[in-house]
Amino acid sequence: MAELLTLRWRDEVLTSTLTDAEAAAACERIPADNPSRQYTQTLIADLRRYGSLFDNKRFWLHEHAQRQLEREEHASAPATVESAANALGCLPRIAAFLTPVSERLKSGASVTFTSGLLTVNIRRAGADSRHPGSFYVRGLTGFDLNNTVYMGRISPEGHWFPTSDGLQHTAVFALLDEFEQGPADYCAAYGQRTGRCAFCDLHLDDPVSVGLGYGPHCARNYRLPYGKRALAAAVKMRCEKPPVEVATV
Repeated sequence: MAELLTLRWRDEVLTSTLTDAEAAAACERIPADNPSRQYTQTLIADLRRYGSLFDNKRFWLHEHAQRQLEREEHASAPATVESAANALGCLPRIAAFLTPVSERLKSGASVTFTSGLLTVNIRRAGADSRHPGSFYVRGLTGFDLNNTVYMGRISPEGHWFPTSDGLQHTAVFALLDEFEQGPADYCAAYGQRTGRCAFCDLHLDDPVSVGLGYGPHCARNYRLPYGKRALAAAVKMRCEKPPVEVATV
């Protein structure tokens, strides 16, 4: 599967499947009248001159590249009239969970899950995108290992507007529906199960983070409890859950 690149700037985290060269190529296509055009040109010039960028500049190169790819994806999509009646599902808890984070972080909220051959990333649309305030859903599957595929979007109200690929968005919605049942708990359980944070896609490498399913940076960004007391409370809660009854024939 194509490698997900995890980039940090201060307390913000960005995941990208682009190489630096691919990100630079996308930024080259930013229109001249876009306010970010001048800044990204300086990033591209530095990359070409030095062969690499400092972490903060690399973060923003990929951030602006992803915004440009969003603009291109939706500019090429056929115009449709969207309303709640057109939605093929409703995910209000996901939207409610991610929206406050997006209002605090410049790069917006982002979560990444892997289930079998399917990897799904949910990320806030940029302010200059066609659907600001929405959350774009992209994925990597075992059948497309080279590029992320746009699979649909979740509106600020939680309505799900998938692409026309029925086979693809049925599997994606099944994963999103699991996330919808309890977004914070789902992210924590995912991290505990896989040892990888759902928010930043980084490996968890200390006992508290492994036990909670996320690290201190993401706990602060997503307003989640963190520390030894939080871990003790989480373990106690898991131990007090009633056992699952298994039906016998």
